[in-house]
Amino acid sequence: MGQVYRAVDPKLQQEVAIKVINPALLGGEKVLIRAQRELQVLLSLRSHPNIVTVYDYVEEPFALVMELLQGRSLGTVIAEHPSGLPVDQLYRHACSMVEAVGFAHEMGIFHRDIKPGNIMVVELGHQDQIKVLDFGLAGFFQDKAGLTRTGARMGTAGYIAPEQHLGEEVDERTDIYALGVILFEMATGQSPFQEHAHSDYELMKAQIERPMTVASLFRAELSRSLDEIILRATARYQQDRYTSCEELLEDLRKADHGGHVDYGLRGVHLSPSNSPVLGPVPTTPPPPEVNTDMFRAVTEEMLASRTPPPLPQTKENNQLQSIPTP
Repeated sequence: MGQVYRAVDPKLQQEVAIKVINPALLGGEKVLIRAQRELQVLLSLRSHPNIVTVYDYVEEPFALVMELLQGRSLGTVIAEHPSGLPVDQLYRHACSMVEAVGFAHEMGIFHRDIKPGNIMVVELGHQDQIKVLDFGLAGFFQDKAGLTRTGARMGTAGYIAPEQHLGEEVDERTDIYALGVILFEMATGQSPFQEHAHSDYELMKAQIERPMTVASLFRAELSRSLDEIILRATARYQQDRYTSCEELLEDLRKADHGGHVDYGLRGVHLSPSNSPVLGPVPTTPPPPEVNTDMFRAVTEEMLASRTPPPLPQTKENNQLQSIPTP
C-alpha cells in the first residue's frame, strides 16, 4: 500500500514513521479529499493502546505521520513458533487484537486488510503489547465491494473473506473473518489452507469452496472451545459469523478461563475418521460457482509490479531514512 520511512518530527521532538501512500491508489482528487476527511475519524483511534497512533498527515505526496514502533510483526512471531504460540500468549494477543478492531468498529472504521504483517508485537518491559496498523487505509481507496477506483481488489490472499473475493459488500464481519484466520495461525503455526498457498488463485478458490480446517487436528492440546470460536469467526457466509467483535471477545475470554463454547460447528467440520470434511456444511447453501476469469484477473492485479513512491520532503525535515515495511 505504500513505503514507510523513519523521520524526526520537530514538533513532537521524537522519531516517527512516515507512510507514503502509493499514488496509484489515490485515483484522483475526489479520493484524496475523502481520505483527508476520513482521516479526522482515524485520528480519534489514537486513544486505544492497541492501535498505532496516527499523529498527522502530509498532502503532497499523501502520507501518514505515525508512531514509530520498535518490535516484530505478528507474522515473525508466528514463524518463530511452528507448532503454535503458547496458549496463554495466544489468548492474550487474540484478546488485544479483537479489542482494538472492535474499538475501531464502534467508531465506524473497518480495516479490510487485517493480517499478521499489519500487527506488531512491541516489547514493554517484561510484557509485550499488540499494535494494529493501517486502520481505515483500505477503506479510503475502496468502494463497498472492496474494489479500488481502478478496479483492483485490495487485501491479502489468505485473509480476504469470501465476500471480498466475490465483490460483495463488506462489513465488520469481514474483519472478523481475518481475525479468525490469524487465530488459527497463532494456534497452529500454519495457514488453514496451507496446501493451496503456492498460488493466490488456488488459495482464493479454496477459501470459497472449502470449509475451515479444525485447529485441534494439528495441535491436540487446543480446546474444543477454541475450535468452535475459530470456525464461527471464519464461517463461509457472513450471517453465520460473530456479529461483532464484542461477541468474539466474550467467547475468547470464556475459553481462556476454561469455559465451554459450543455452537455445534466442530462436529460438522469433522468426519467420522476425525479428518476435515471436504464438502460444504450440509445446512449451508452451496457456494456460488467460482468465476475463474475474475480470479485470474485479480491475481494479475496483485502480482503487478509496484513502483516505490518518492520520499516526502518538507521544510522542517528533508532527510529521511527508509525502513522496511512489516
